[in-house]
Amino acid sequence: MKANIFRLYRAKRFLLAVLIGCLAFAAAQAQTSAVQPIKPALQARSPRVVLVLGSGGARGLAHVGVLRVLEQAHIPIDMIVGTSAGSIVGALYADNPNAAAMQELFTDAKRKDFVDFSLLHIFNGPITGDALERFLRTNMRASDFGDLKIPFVAVATDLEKGAAYPIESGEVAPAVHASVAMPLYFHSVELNGRTLVDGGVTAPLPVDVALAYHPTVIIAVSVAGSLPSKMPGNSLSEVRRSYSITLDALENFNAREADVLIKPDIGTSGTFNLSDKQFLFDAGAKAATEALPQIKKILAQKGIAVPSVRLSRATSGTTE
Repeated sequence: MKANIFRLYRAKRFLLAVLIGCLAFAAAQAQTSAVQPIKPALQARSPRVVLVLGSGGARGLAHVGVLRVLEQAHIPIDMIVGTSAGSIVGALYADNPNAAAMQELFTDAKRKDFVDFSLLHIFNGPITGDALERFLRTNMRASDFGDLKIPFVAVATDLEKGAAYPIESGEVAPAVHASVAMPLYFHSVELNGRTLVDGGVTAPLPVDVALAYHPTVIIAVSVAGSLPSKMPGNSLSEVRRSYSITLDALENFNAREADVLIKPDIGTSGTFNLSDKQFLFDAGAKAATEALPQIKKILAQKGIAVPSVRLSRATSGTTE
């Protein structure tokens, strides 16, 4: 009986995800999703280089490898825009721009540090998000967006408006929680008078959100996985594969305006698979290393200098 209920829940979960994804892609084909920054003053900064970090669950660990290479190459990052898993990595790096320290943090982290299941709320989303917010508050020095060392935007989806909703002010932890709140896994999040869910629903790679801030260069990182070579053997597997195809199509649509697209080769690593951490770190680092010549060329064309040493954003004010 319990097994049948669980299979029914899984089927419902993926069917709804496919429906959401298909509707989002249909809207994206007509026009880019509405972007509604809530603090226009940040737009006026017109950052030189914006780093966009996409969604992908555990695959988001590849973002850490990308950041480590960009940091070692002294590539300037003036703003980070992250959605879902990209918002977790983006917030932590904006708070403390030290990729090696962040890789160590994620290496030691366990699933229970991010996920808190409650079967009492299984049909409203069995994950409350409390563990994720606690993880962020414990491991971040800043609590408010204004205290971050790098300007950061967390992208969620406004469930009523059906549009991407960038969050750039207020407390960071609830904003990231909203950006990660994948329907049927997490509870939706009530924030700023809105009902918010995972930013990946409308903007799995939020390049269009980054464009609203009038950057000179956009570097986007996609951590979408590859489709398994083995074809589905049942209807549930077909739904899961269809969902992946839909998200990939939407992400490709979102990526079209990026100046540089970094796409780590992470194969079929799963959304919730935390056993591939080192593989994901390495895949991100490899992809970023391969993209460095293109990044440096574009920065030079735009007149953006790459310093010979990294300008530290640490409170000490020293250089590395």
